[in-house]
Amino acid sequence: AKLIGAVNTVAIKDGRLIGYNTDGIGFKRSFEENTKETVEGKSVFILGAGGASRAISMTLAMNNAKKIYICNRTYEKAVNLSNDIKSKAGSLSEAVPMECDEMKRAIADSHVLINATSIGMYPNIQDSPLDKSLLNRNLIVCDAVYNPRKTRLLQYAEELGCKIVPGIYMLVYQGVESFELWTDIKAPVDIMFNAVKQSLD
Repeated sequence: AKLIGAVNTVAIKDGRLIGYNTDGIGFKRSFEENTKETVEGKSVFILGAGGASRAISMTLAMNNAKKIYICNRTYEKAVNLSNDIKSKAGSLSEAVPMECDEMKRAIADSHVLINATSIGMYPNIQDSPLDKSLLNRNLIVCDAVYNPRKTRLLQYAEELGCKIVPGIYMLVYQGVESFELWTDIKAPVDIMFNAVKQSLD
């Protein structure tokens, strides 16, 4: 939570209020559950430099991602987050301007692409944060957007044969983490997934 700079879960531990951030952990677990791979040693291209991007990128850095590219419409924000990753988490990071050639270069060097923006969220379900031509079939493509369950970006990726990780998994697994911090018992993951799916439907 200190590295990310935000708390989204507060639990009472030994009479003290302790703040946690479960977003990055939720993403990590959703990635591992869907791909059966780890983030260790992987280069990652992240779209966005807001709260979700910070939580995900700091968690990736703490789990030994090889390199983290941060691409944002406001380049200065990408630079600031990239510098924070390098100074606070000690991981290789590079800010990427939202220019086609620069994005293509960084994506070609990446194993994983993550949309950590709200682009593609309902009701703007036809929108994609990047052009399909920038994707390649070797990428694992993840989206933090959970409504719709399969965004336009994920549809593009699936058409190319990429592995995909829908945002519903990050949503549920960050909730799973919070549940377990509060209760000290194993979360009913299947029930949580069903509740979210019914709500979205």
